[in-house]
Amino acid sequence: MDIGKHERIVVTGMGAVTPLGLTVAESIDSIIAGHDGIVSISDTVLKDYPQLRVSVAALVENFNLQNNPHLAERISVKDERKLHRSSQFALWAGSEALKQAELLDDQGKINNRIVNPERVGVRIGTGVGGANMVAETRVRIDEGKRISPSFILQVLPERVATTTSMIFGAKGPVTEVTSACATGNANIIDAVRLLRLGEVDVVIAGGSEAQLTAEGIALFDGTTALDSTVDPREASRPFHMDSNGFVMGEGAGVLVLETAEHAKRRGAVILAELVGYAETADAYHDTAPSGEGAERALRRALGDYALRGNIYINAHATGTAGDAVELTSIGKVLSPEQVAGISSTKGATGHMLGAAGAFESIVSIEALRRGMIPPSLKLNTPIPETEPWRMSELKATPAEIEVVINNSFGFGGLNAVTVYARANN
Repeated sequence: MDIGKHERIVVTGMGAVTPLGLTVAESIDSIIAGHDGIVSISDTVLKDYPQLRVSVAALVENFNLQNNPHLAERISVKDERKLHRSSQFALWAGSEALKQAELLDDQGKINNRIVNPERVGVRIGTGVGGANMVAETRVRIDEGKRISPSFILQVLPERVATTTSMIFGAKGPVTEVTSACATGNANIIDAVRLLRLGEVDVVIAGGSEAQLTAEGIALFDGTTALDSTVDPREASRPFHMDSNGFVMGEGAGVLVLETAEHAKRRGAVILAELVGYAETADAYHDTAPSGEGAERALRRALGDYALRGNIYINAHATGTAGDAVELTSIGKVLSPEQVAGISSTKGATGHMLGAAGAFESIVSIEALRRGMIPPSLKLNTPIPETEPWRMSELKATPAEIEVVINNSFGFGGLNAVTVYARANN
């Protein structure tokens, strides 16, 4: 759907927690510098589980909610225990995004002199939520121990949205959309719909995920989709001939979206304009992509913007068989002459699951703003399907980009694509 013919939607704030850093700048600078956040977990997270094939993951390290002065004043250590790690990530990233958008007052709440809190919505999703707490509950039952009231609050997936609402005082429509690995993009798209319906003036949108526990890793390991590489330096290789699966990551990406009219009226700095989106379903297979659904999503999302050229595509590519399918789908919609570059930043962050689409939207916007194409790390032996495309390999490359596409695809054949263009303040 091309929304250029309707109410213009813009991005005025961004926040991130990733395996590369605890801010957008730290994370993007690390990607550009060619760093990755993939580490060995054999002696830490999985030290008691040698039966699992997995040895690596992309961890968010040195994270403590109490180190964020804006949140520590509002959330005690006791209250923090009620928050699943995915909710903590969402709050941290949401705080950065709202501060950049200049929507918080001195108490860290939505500033009612700038926007009516009743017209601020939240659409932050998670792919799995606090499912690991179910396993811990089972253990405590078996041991005859009391179940803390906070357990249920940590399990519920919508907590990434409701805690954001409560801490920042957003009183508009609040919920989360779960769409497997397309969750981040799906929530951004749902935010656009809210704005275009006129129900809100601002939406805090994105995704958050924290599944790097033995239980979470075992669930995905059961699909045999995870990278079994032992050396972190060789793990997570999208578009690579020798890749054998994806590396699980964690973190959050949060954007502040509002109508262009509202942003300009309050004098906000516009970071980018969201000019297109689409959601489709393959209706084909549990885990294998058809390619047809992705093609339809790309075609619908781009609309007239396909004619402009100088497009950067942040691919969903995870280091699985889907990488080749994705490139084939792109080739049915765009020509190599229209595309300035394609890359997958999962070589740096791993696959952040429900947070991937949101953070990769931020990567896409920063690529547009900085005039560069982020690298696909470790891509020294590309798959044949990369042949006609300009792939950003190993290091960031300067480029004049007019439009960026962020692809997100999930289990069950769920496809969500967002398209951004340069801000016109």
